[in-house]
Amino acid sequence: MIADAHLDIHRDLNSTSWLNAIIVGQARDLGYGRYFLNGSRRIEDYHIPFRERGIPAVGIIDLDYGPLNLYWHTRFDTVDQCSPASLEVVGQVVRKSLQVLENQLLPFNK
Repeated sequence: MIADAHLDIHRDLNSTSWLNAIIVGQARDLGYGRYFLNGSRRIEDYHIPFRERGIPAVGIIDLDYGPLNLYWHTRFDTVDQCSPASLEVVGQVVRKSLQVLENQLLPFNK
């Protein structure tokens, strides 16, 4: 749920906070802060079971898919509502965030 042509991703209160901070920080560093909003929400999704087992996890989801979330899993959920640019934005943020995590963990891998 990251291909919305009008991408806006809120911080998820059910995500690991330090991981969420890395992702939002990298989005800002890459100039994508306007897509990763300051507002927060509780997102109930597939990352919750990981968190419940103590595994850091983050939900990166655009829950505002159309007016009043009208497009999500309806007949209005069509390819013209999506954007390759939105996928690129999220992909770059995730890739950069993974690089940050790798650099933070590097001393422990020696």
